[in-house]
Amino acid sequence: MAKVKCELCKKELHSIQRRHLAKHGYTKEQYIKEFPNVKLCSEERSERGKIAGRIAVKSGQLSRITTKESCSKGGKKGGKISGRKNAESGQIKTIRTKESCSKGGKTQGRRNVESGRLKIAAIKGGKIAGSIAVKSGQLAEATKKSNTPEAIEKQRQTNIANGYWVPDDERSDWERYYLEVWRITERKQNLSMVPNIELRGLEYSLDHKYSIKEGFKNNIPAEIIGHWTNLEIITKSENSSKNSKCSITLEQLKMSYESATQETVILQENISAVGI
Repeated sequence: MAKVKCELCKKELHSIQRRHLAKHGYTKEQYIKEFPNVKLCSEERSERGKIAGRIAVKSGQLSRITTKESCSKGGKKGGKISGRKNAESGQIKTIRTKESCSKGGKTQGRRNVESGRLKIAAIKGGKIAGSIAVKSGQLAEATKKSNTPEAIEKQRQTNIANGYWVPDDERSDWERYYLEVWRITERKQNLSMVPNIELRGLEYSLDHKYSIKEGFKNNIPAEIIGHWTNLEIITKSENSSKNSKCSITLEQLKMSYESATQETVILQENISAVGI
């Protein structure tokens, strides 16, 4: 079976998925932006997906046609065939539910009606491991521990040892610069300072006003390119068409960065002066 090659680790895969890109510190959008002409899925895997989709569509159409025909025939024959039963399923279910409840809840209908009570009883009895973990705060604590710098570095070293991650000293200057900018962007600052950051998601993405590629060409420190003053929220389509272009000049970038850092210095001095 033909495969596609990951441009980051050069491994051949049936498809390049988000989980694999995460091991390299990339999102799917970042990978597509950097390697726009690279395929994410082999042709055979893609064709299999199309065939499965067509089968699913056709089966859905057949089931709708069958239901319509059976309902029509059932209406003519006095409700003796399954089409009539399907059309009147609401009444049948109501009758069966009442009958099953009157018989002491021994039928499946009664069990379905009382499924809510069973779930509540299971939760109260502590039988659902997920609810216990959530209530005890174990999941929250585990997540917090996994996001510490030590845990992240440990995971990185493990990925390097297993061949999932390329060591920094084996990367090109561009790759190291690109990753460092995104580390600063995502992990070393409070992104709530970015206007409209809450819109980031399916339709909007986080973008660098002065692009990473231009920053690399002009030897701009990664700390400046990744700083929140150089970030903005734009639509996915705008981000795709923008590519490596810049929406601000180099002078505007430096002015906004210097202004923000100067305000931070003044704030820190004021805090020290009052002894906080």
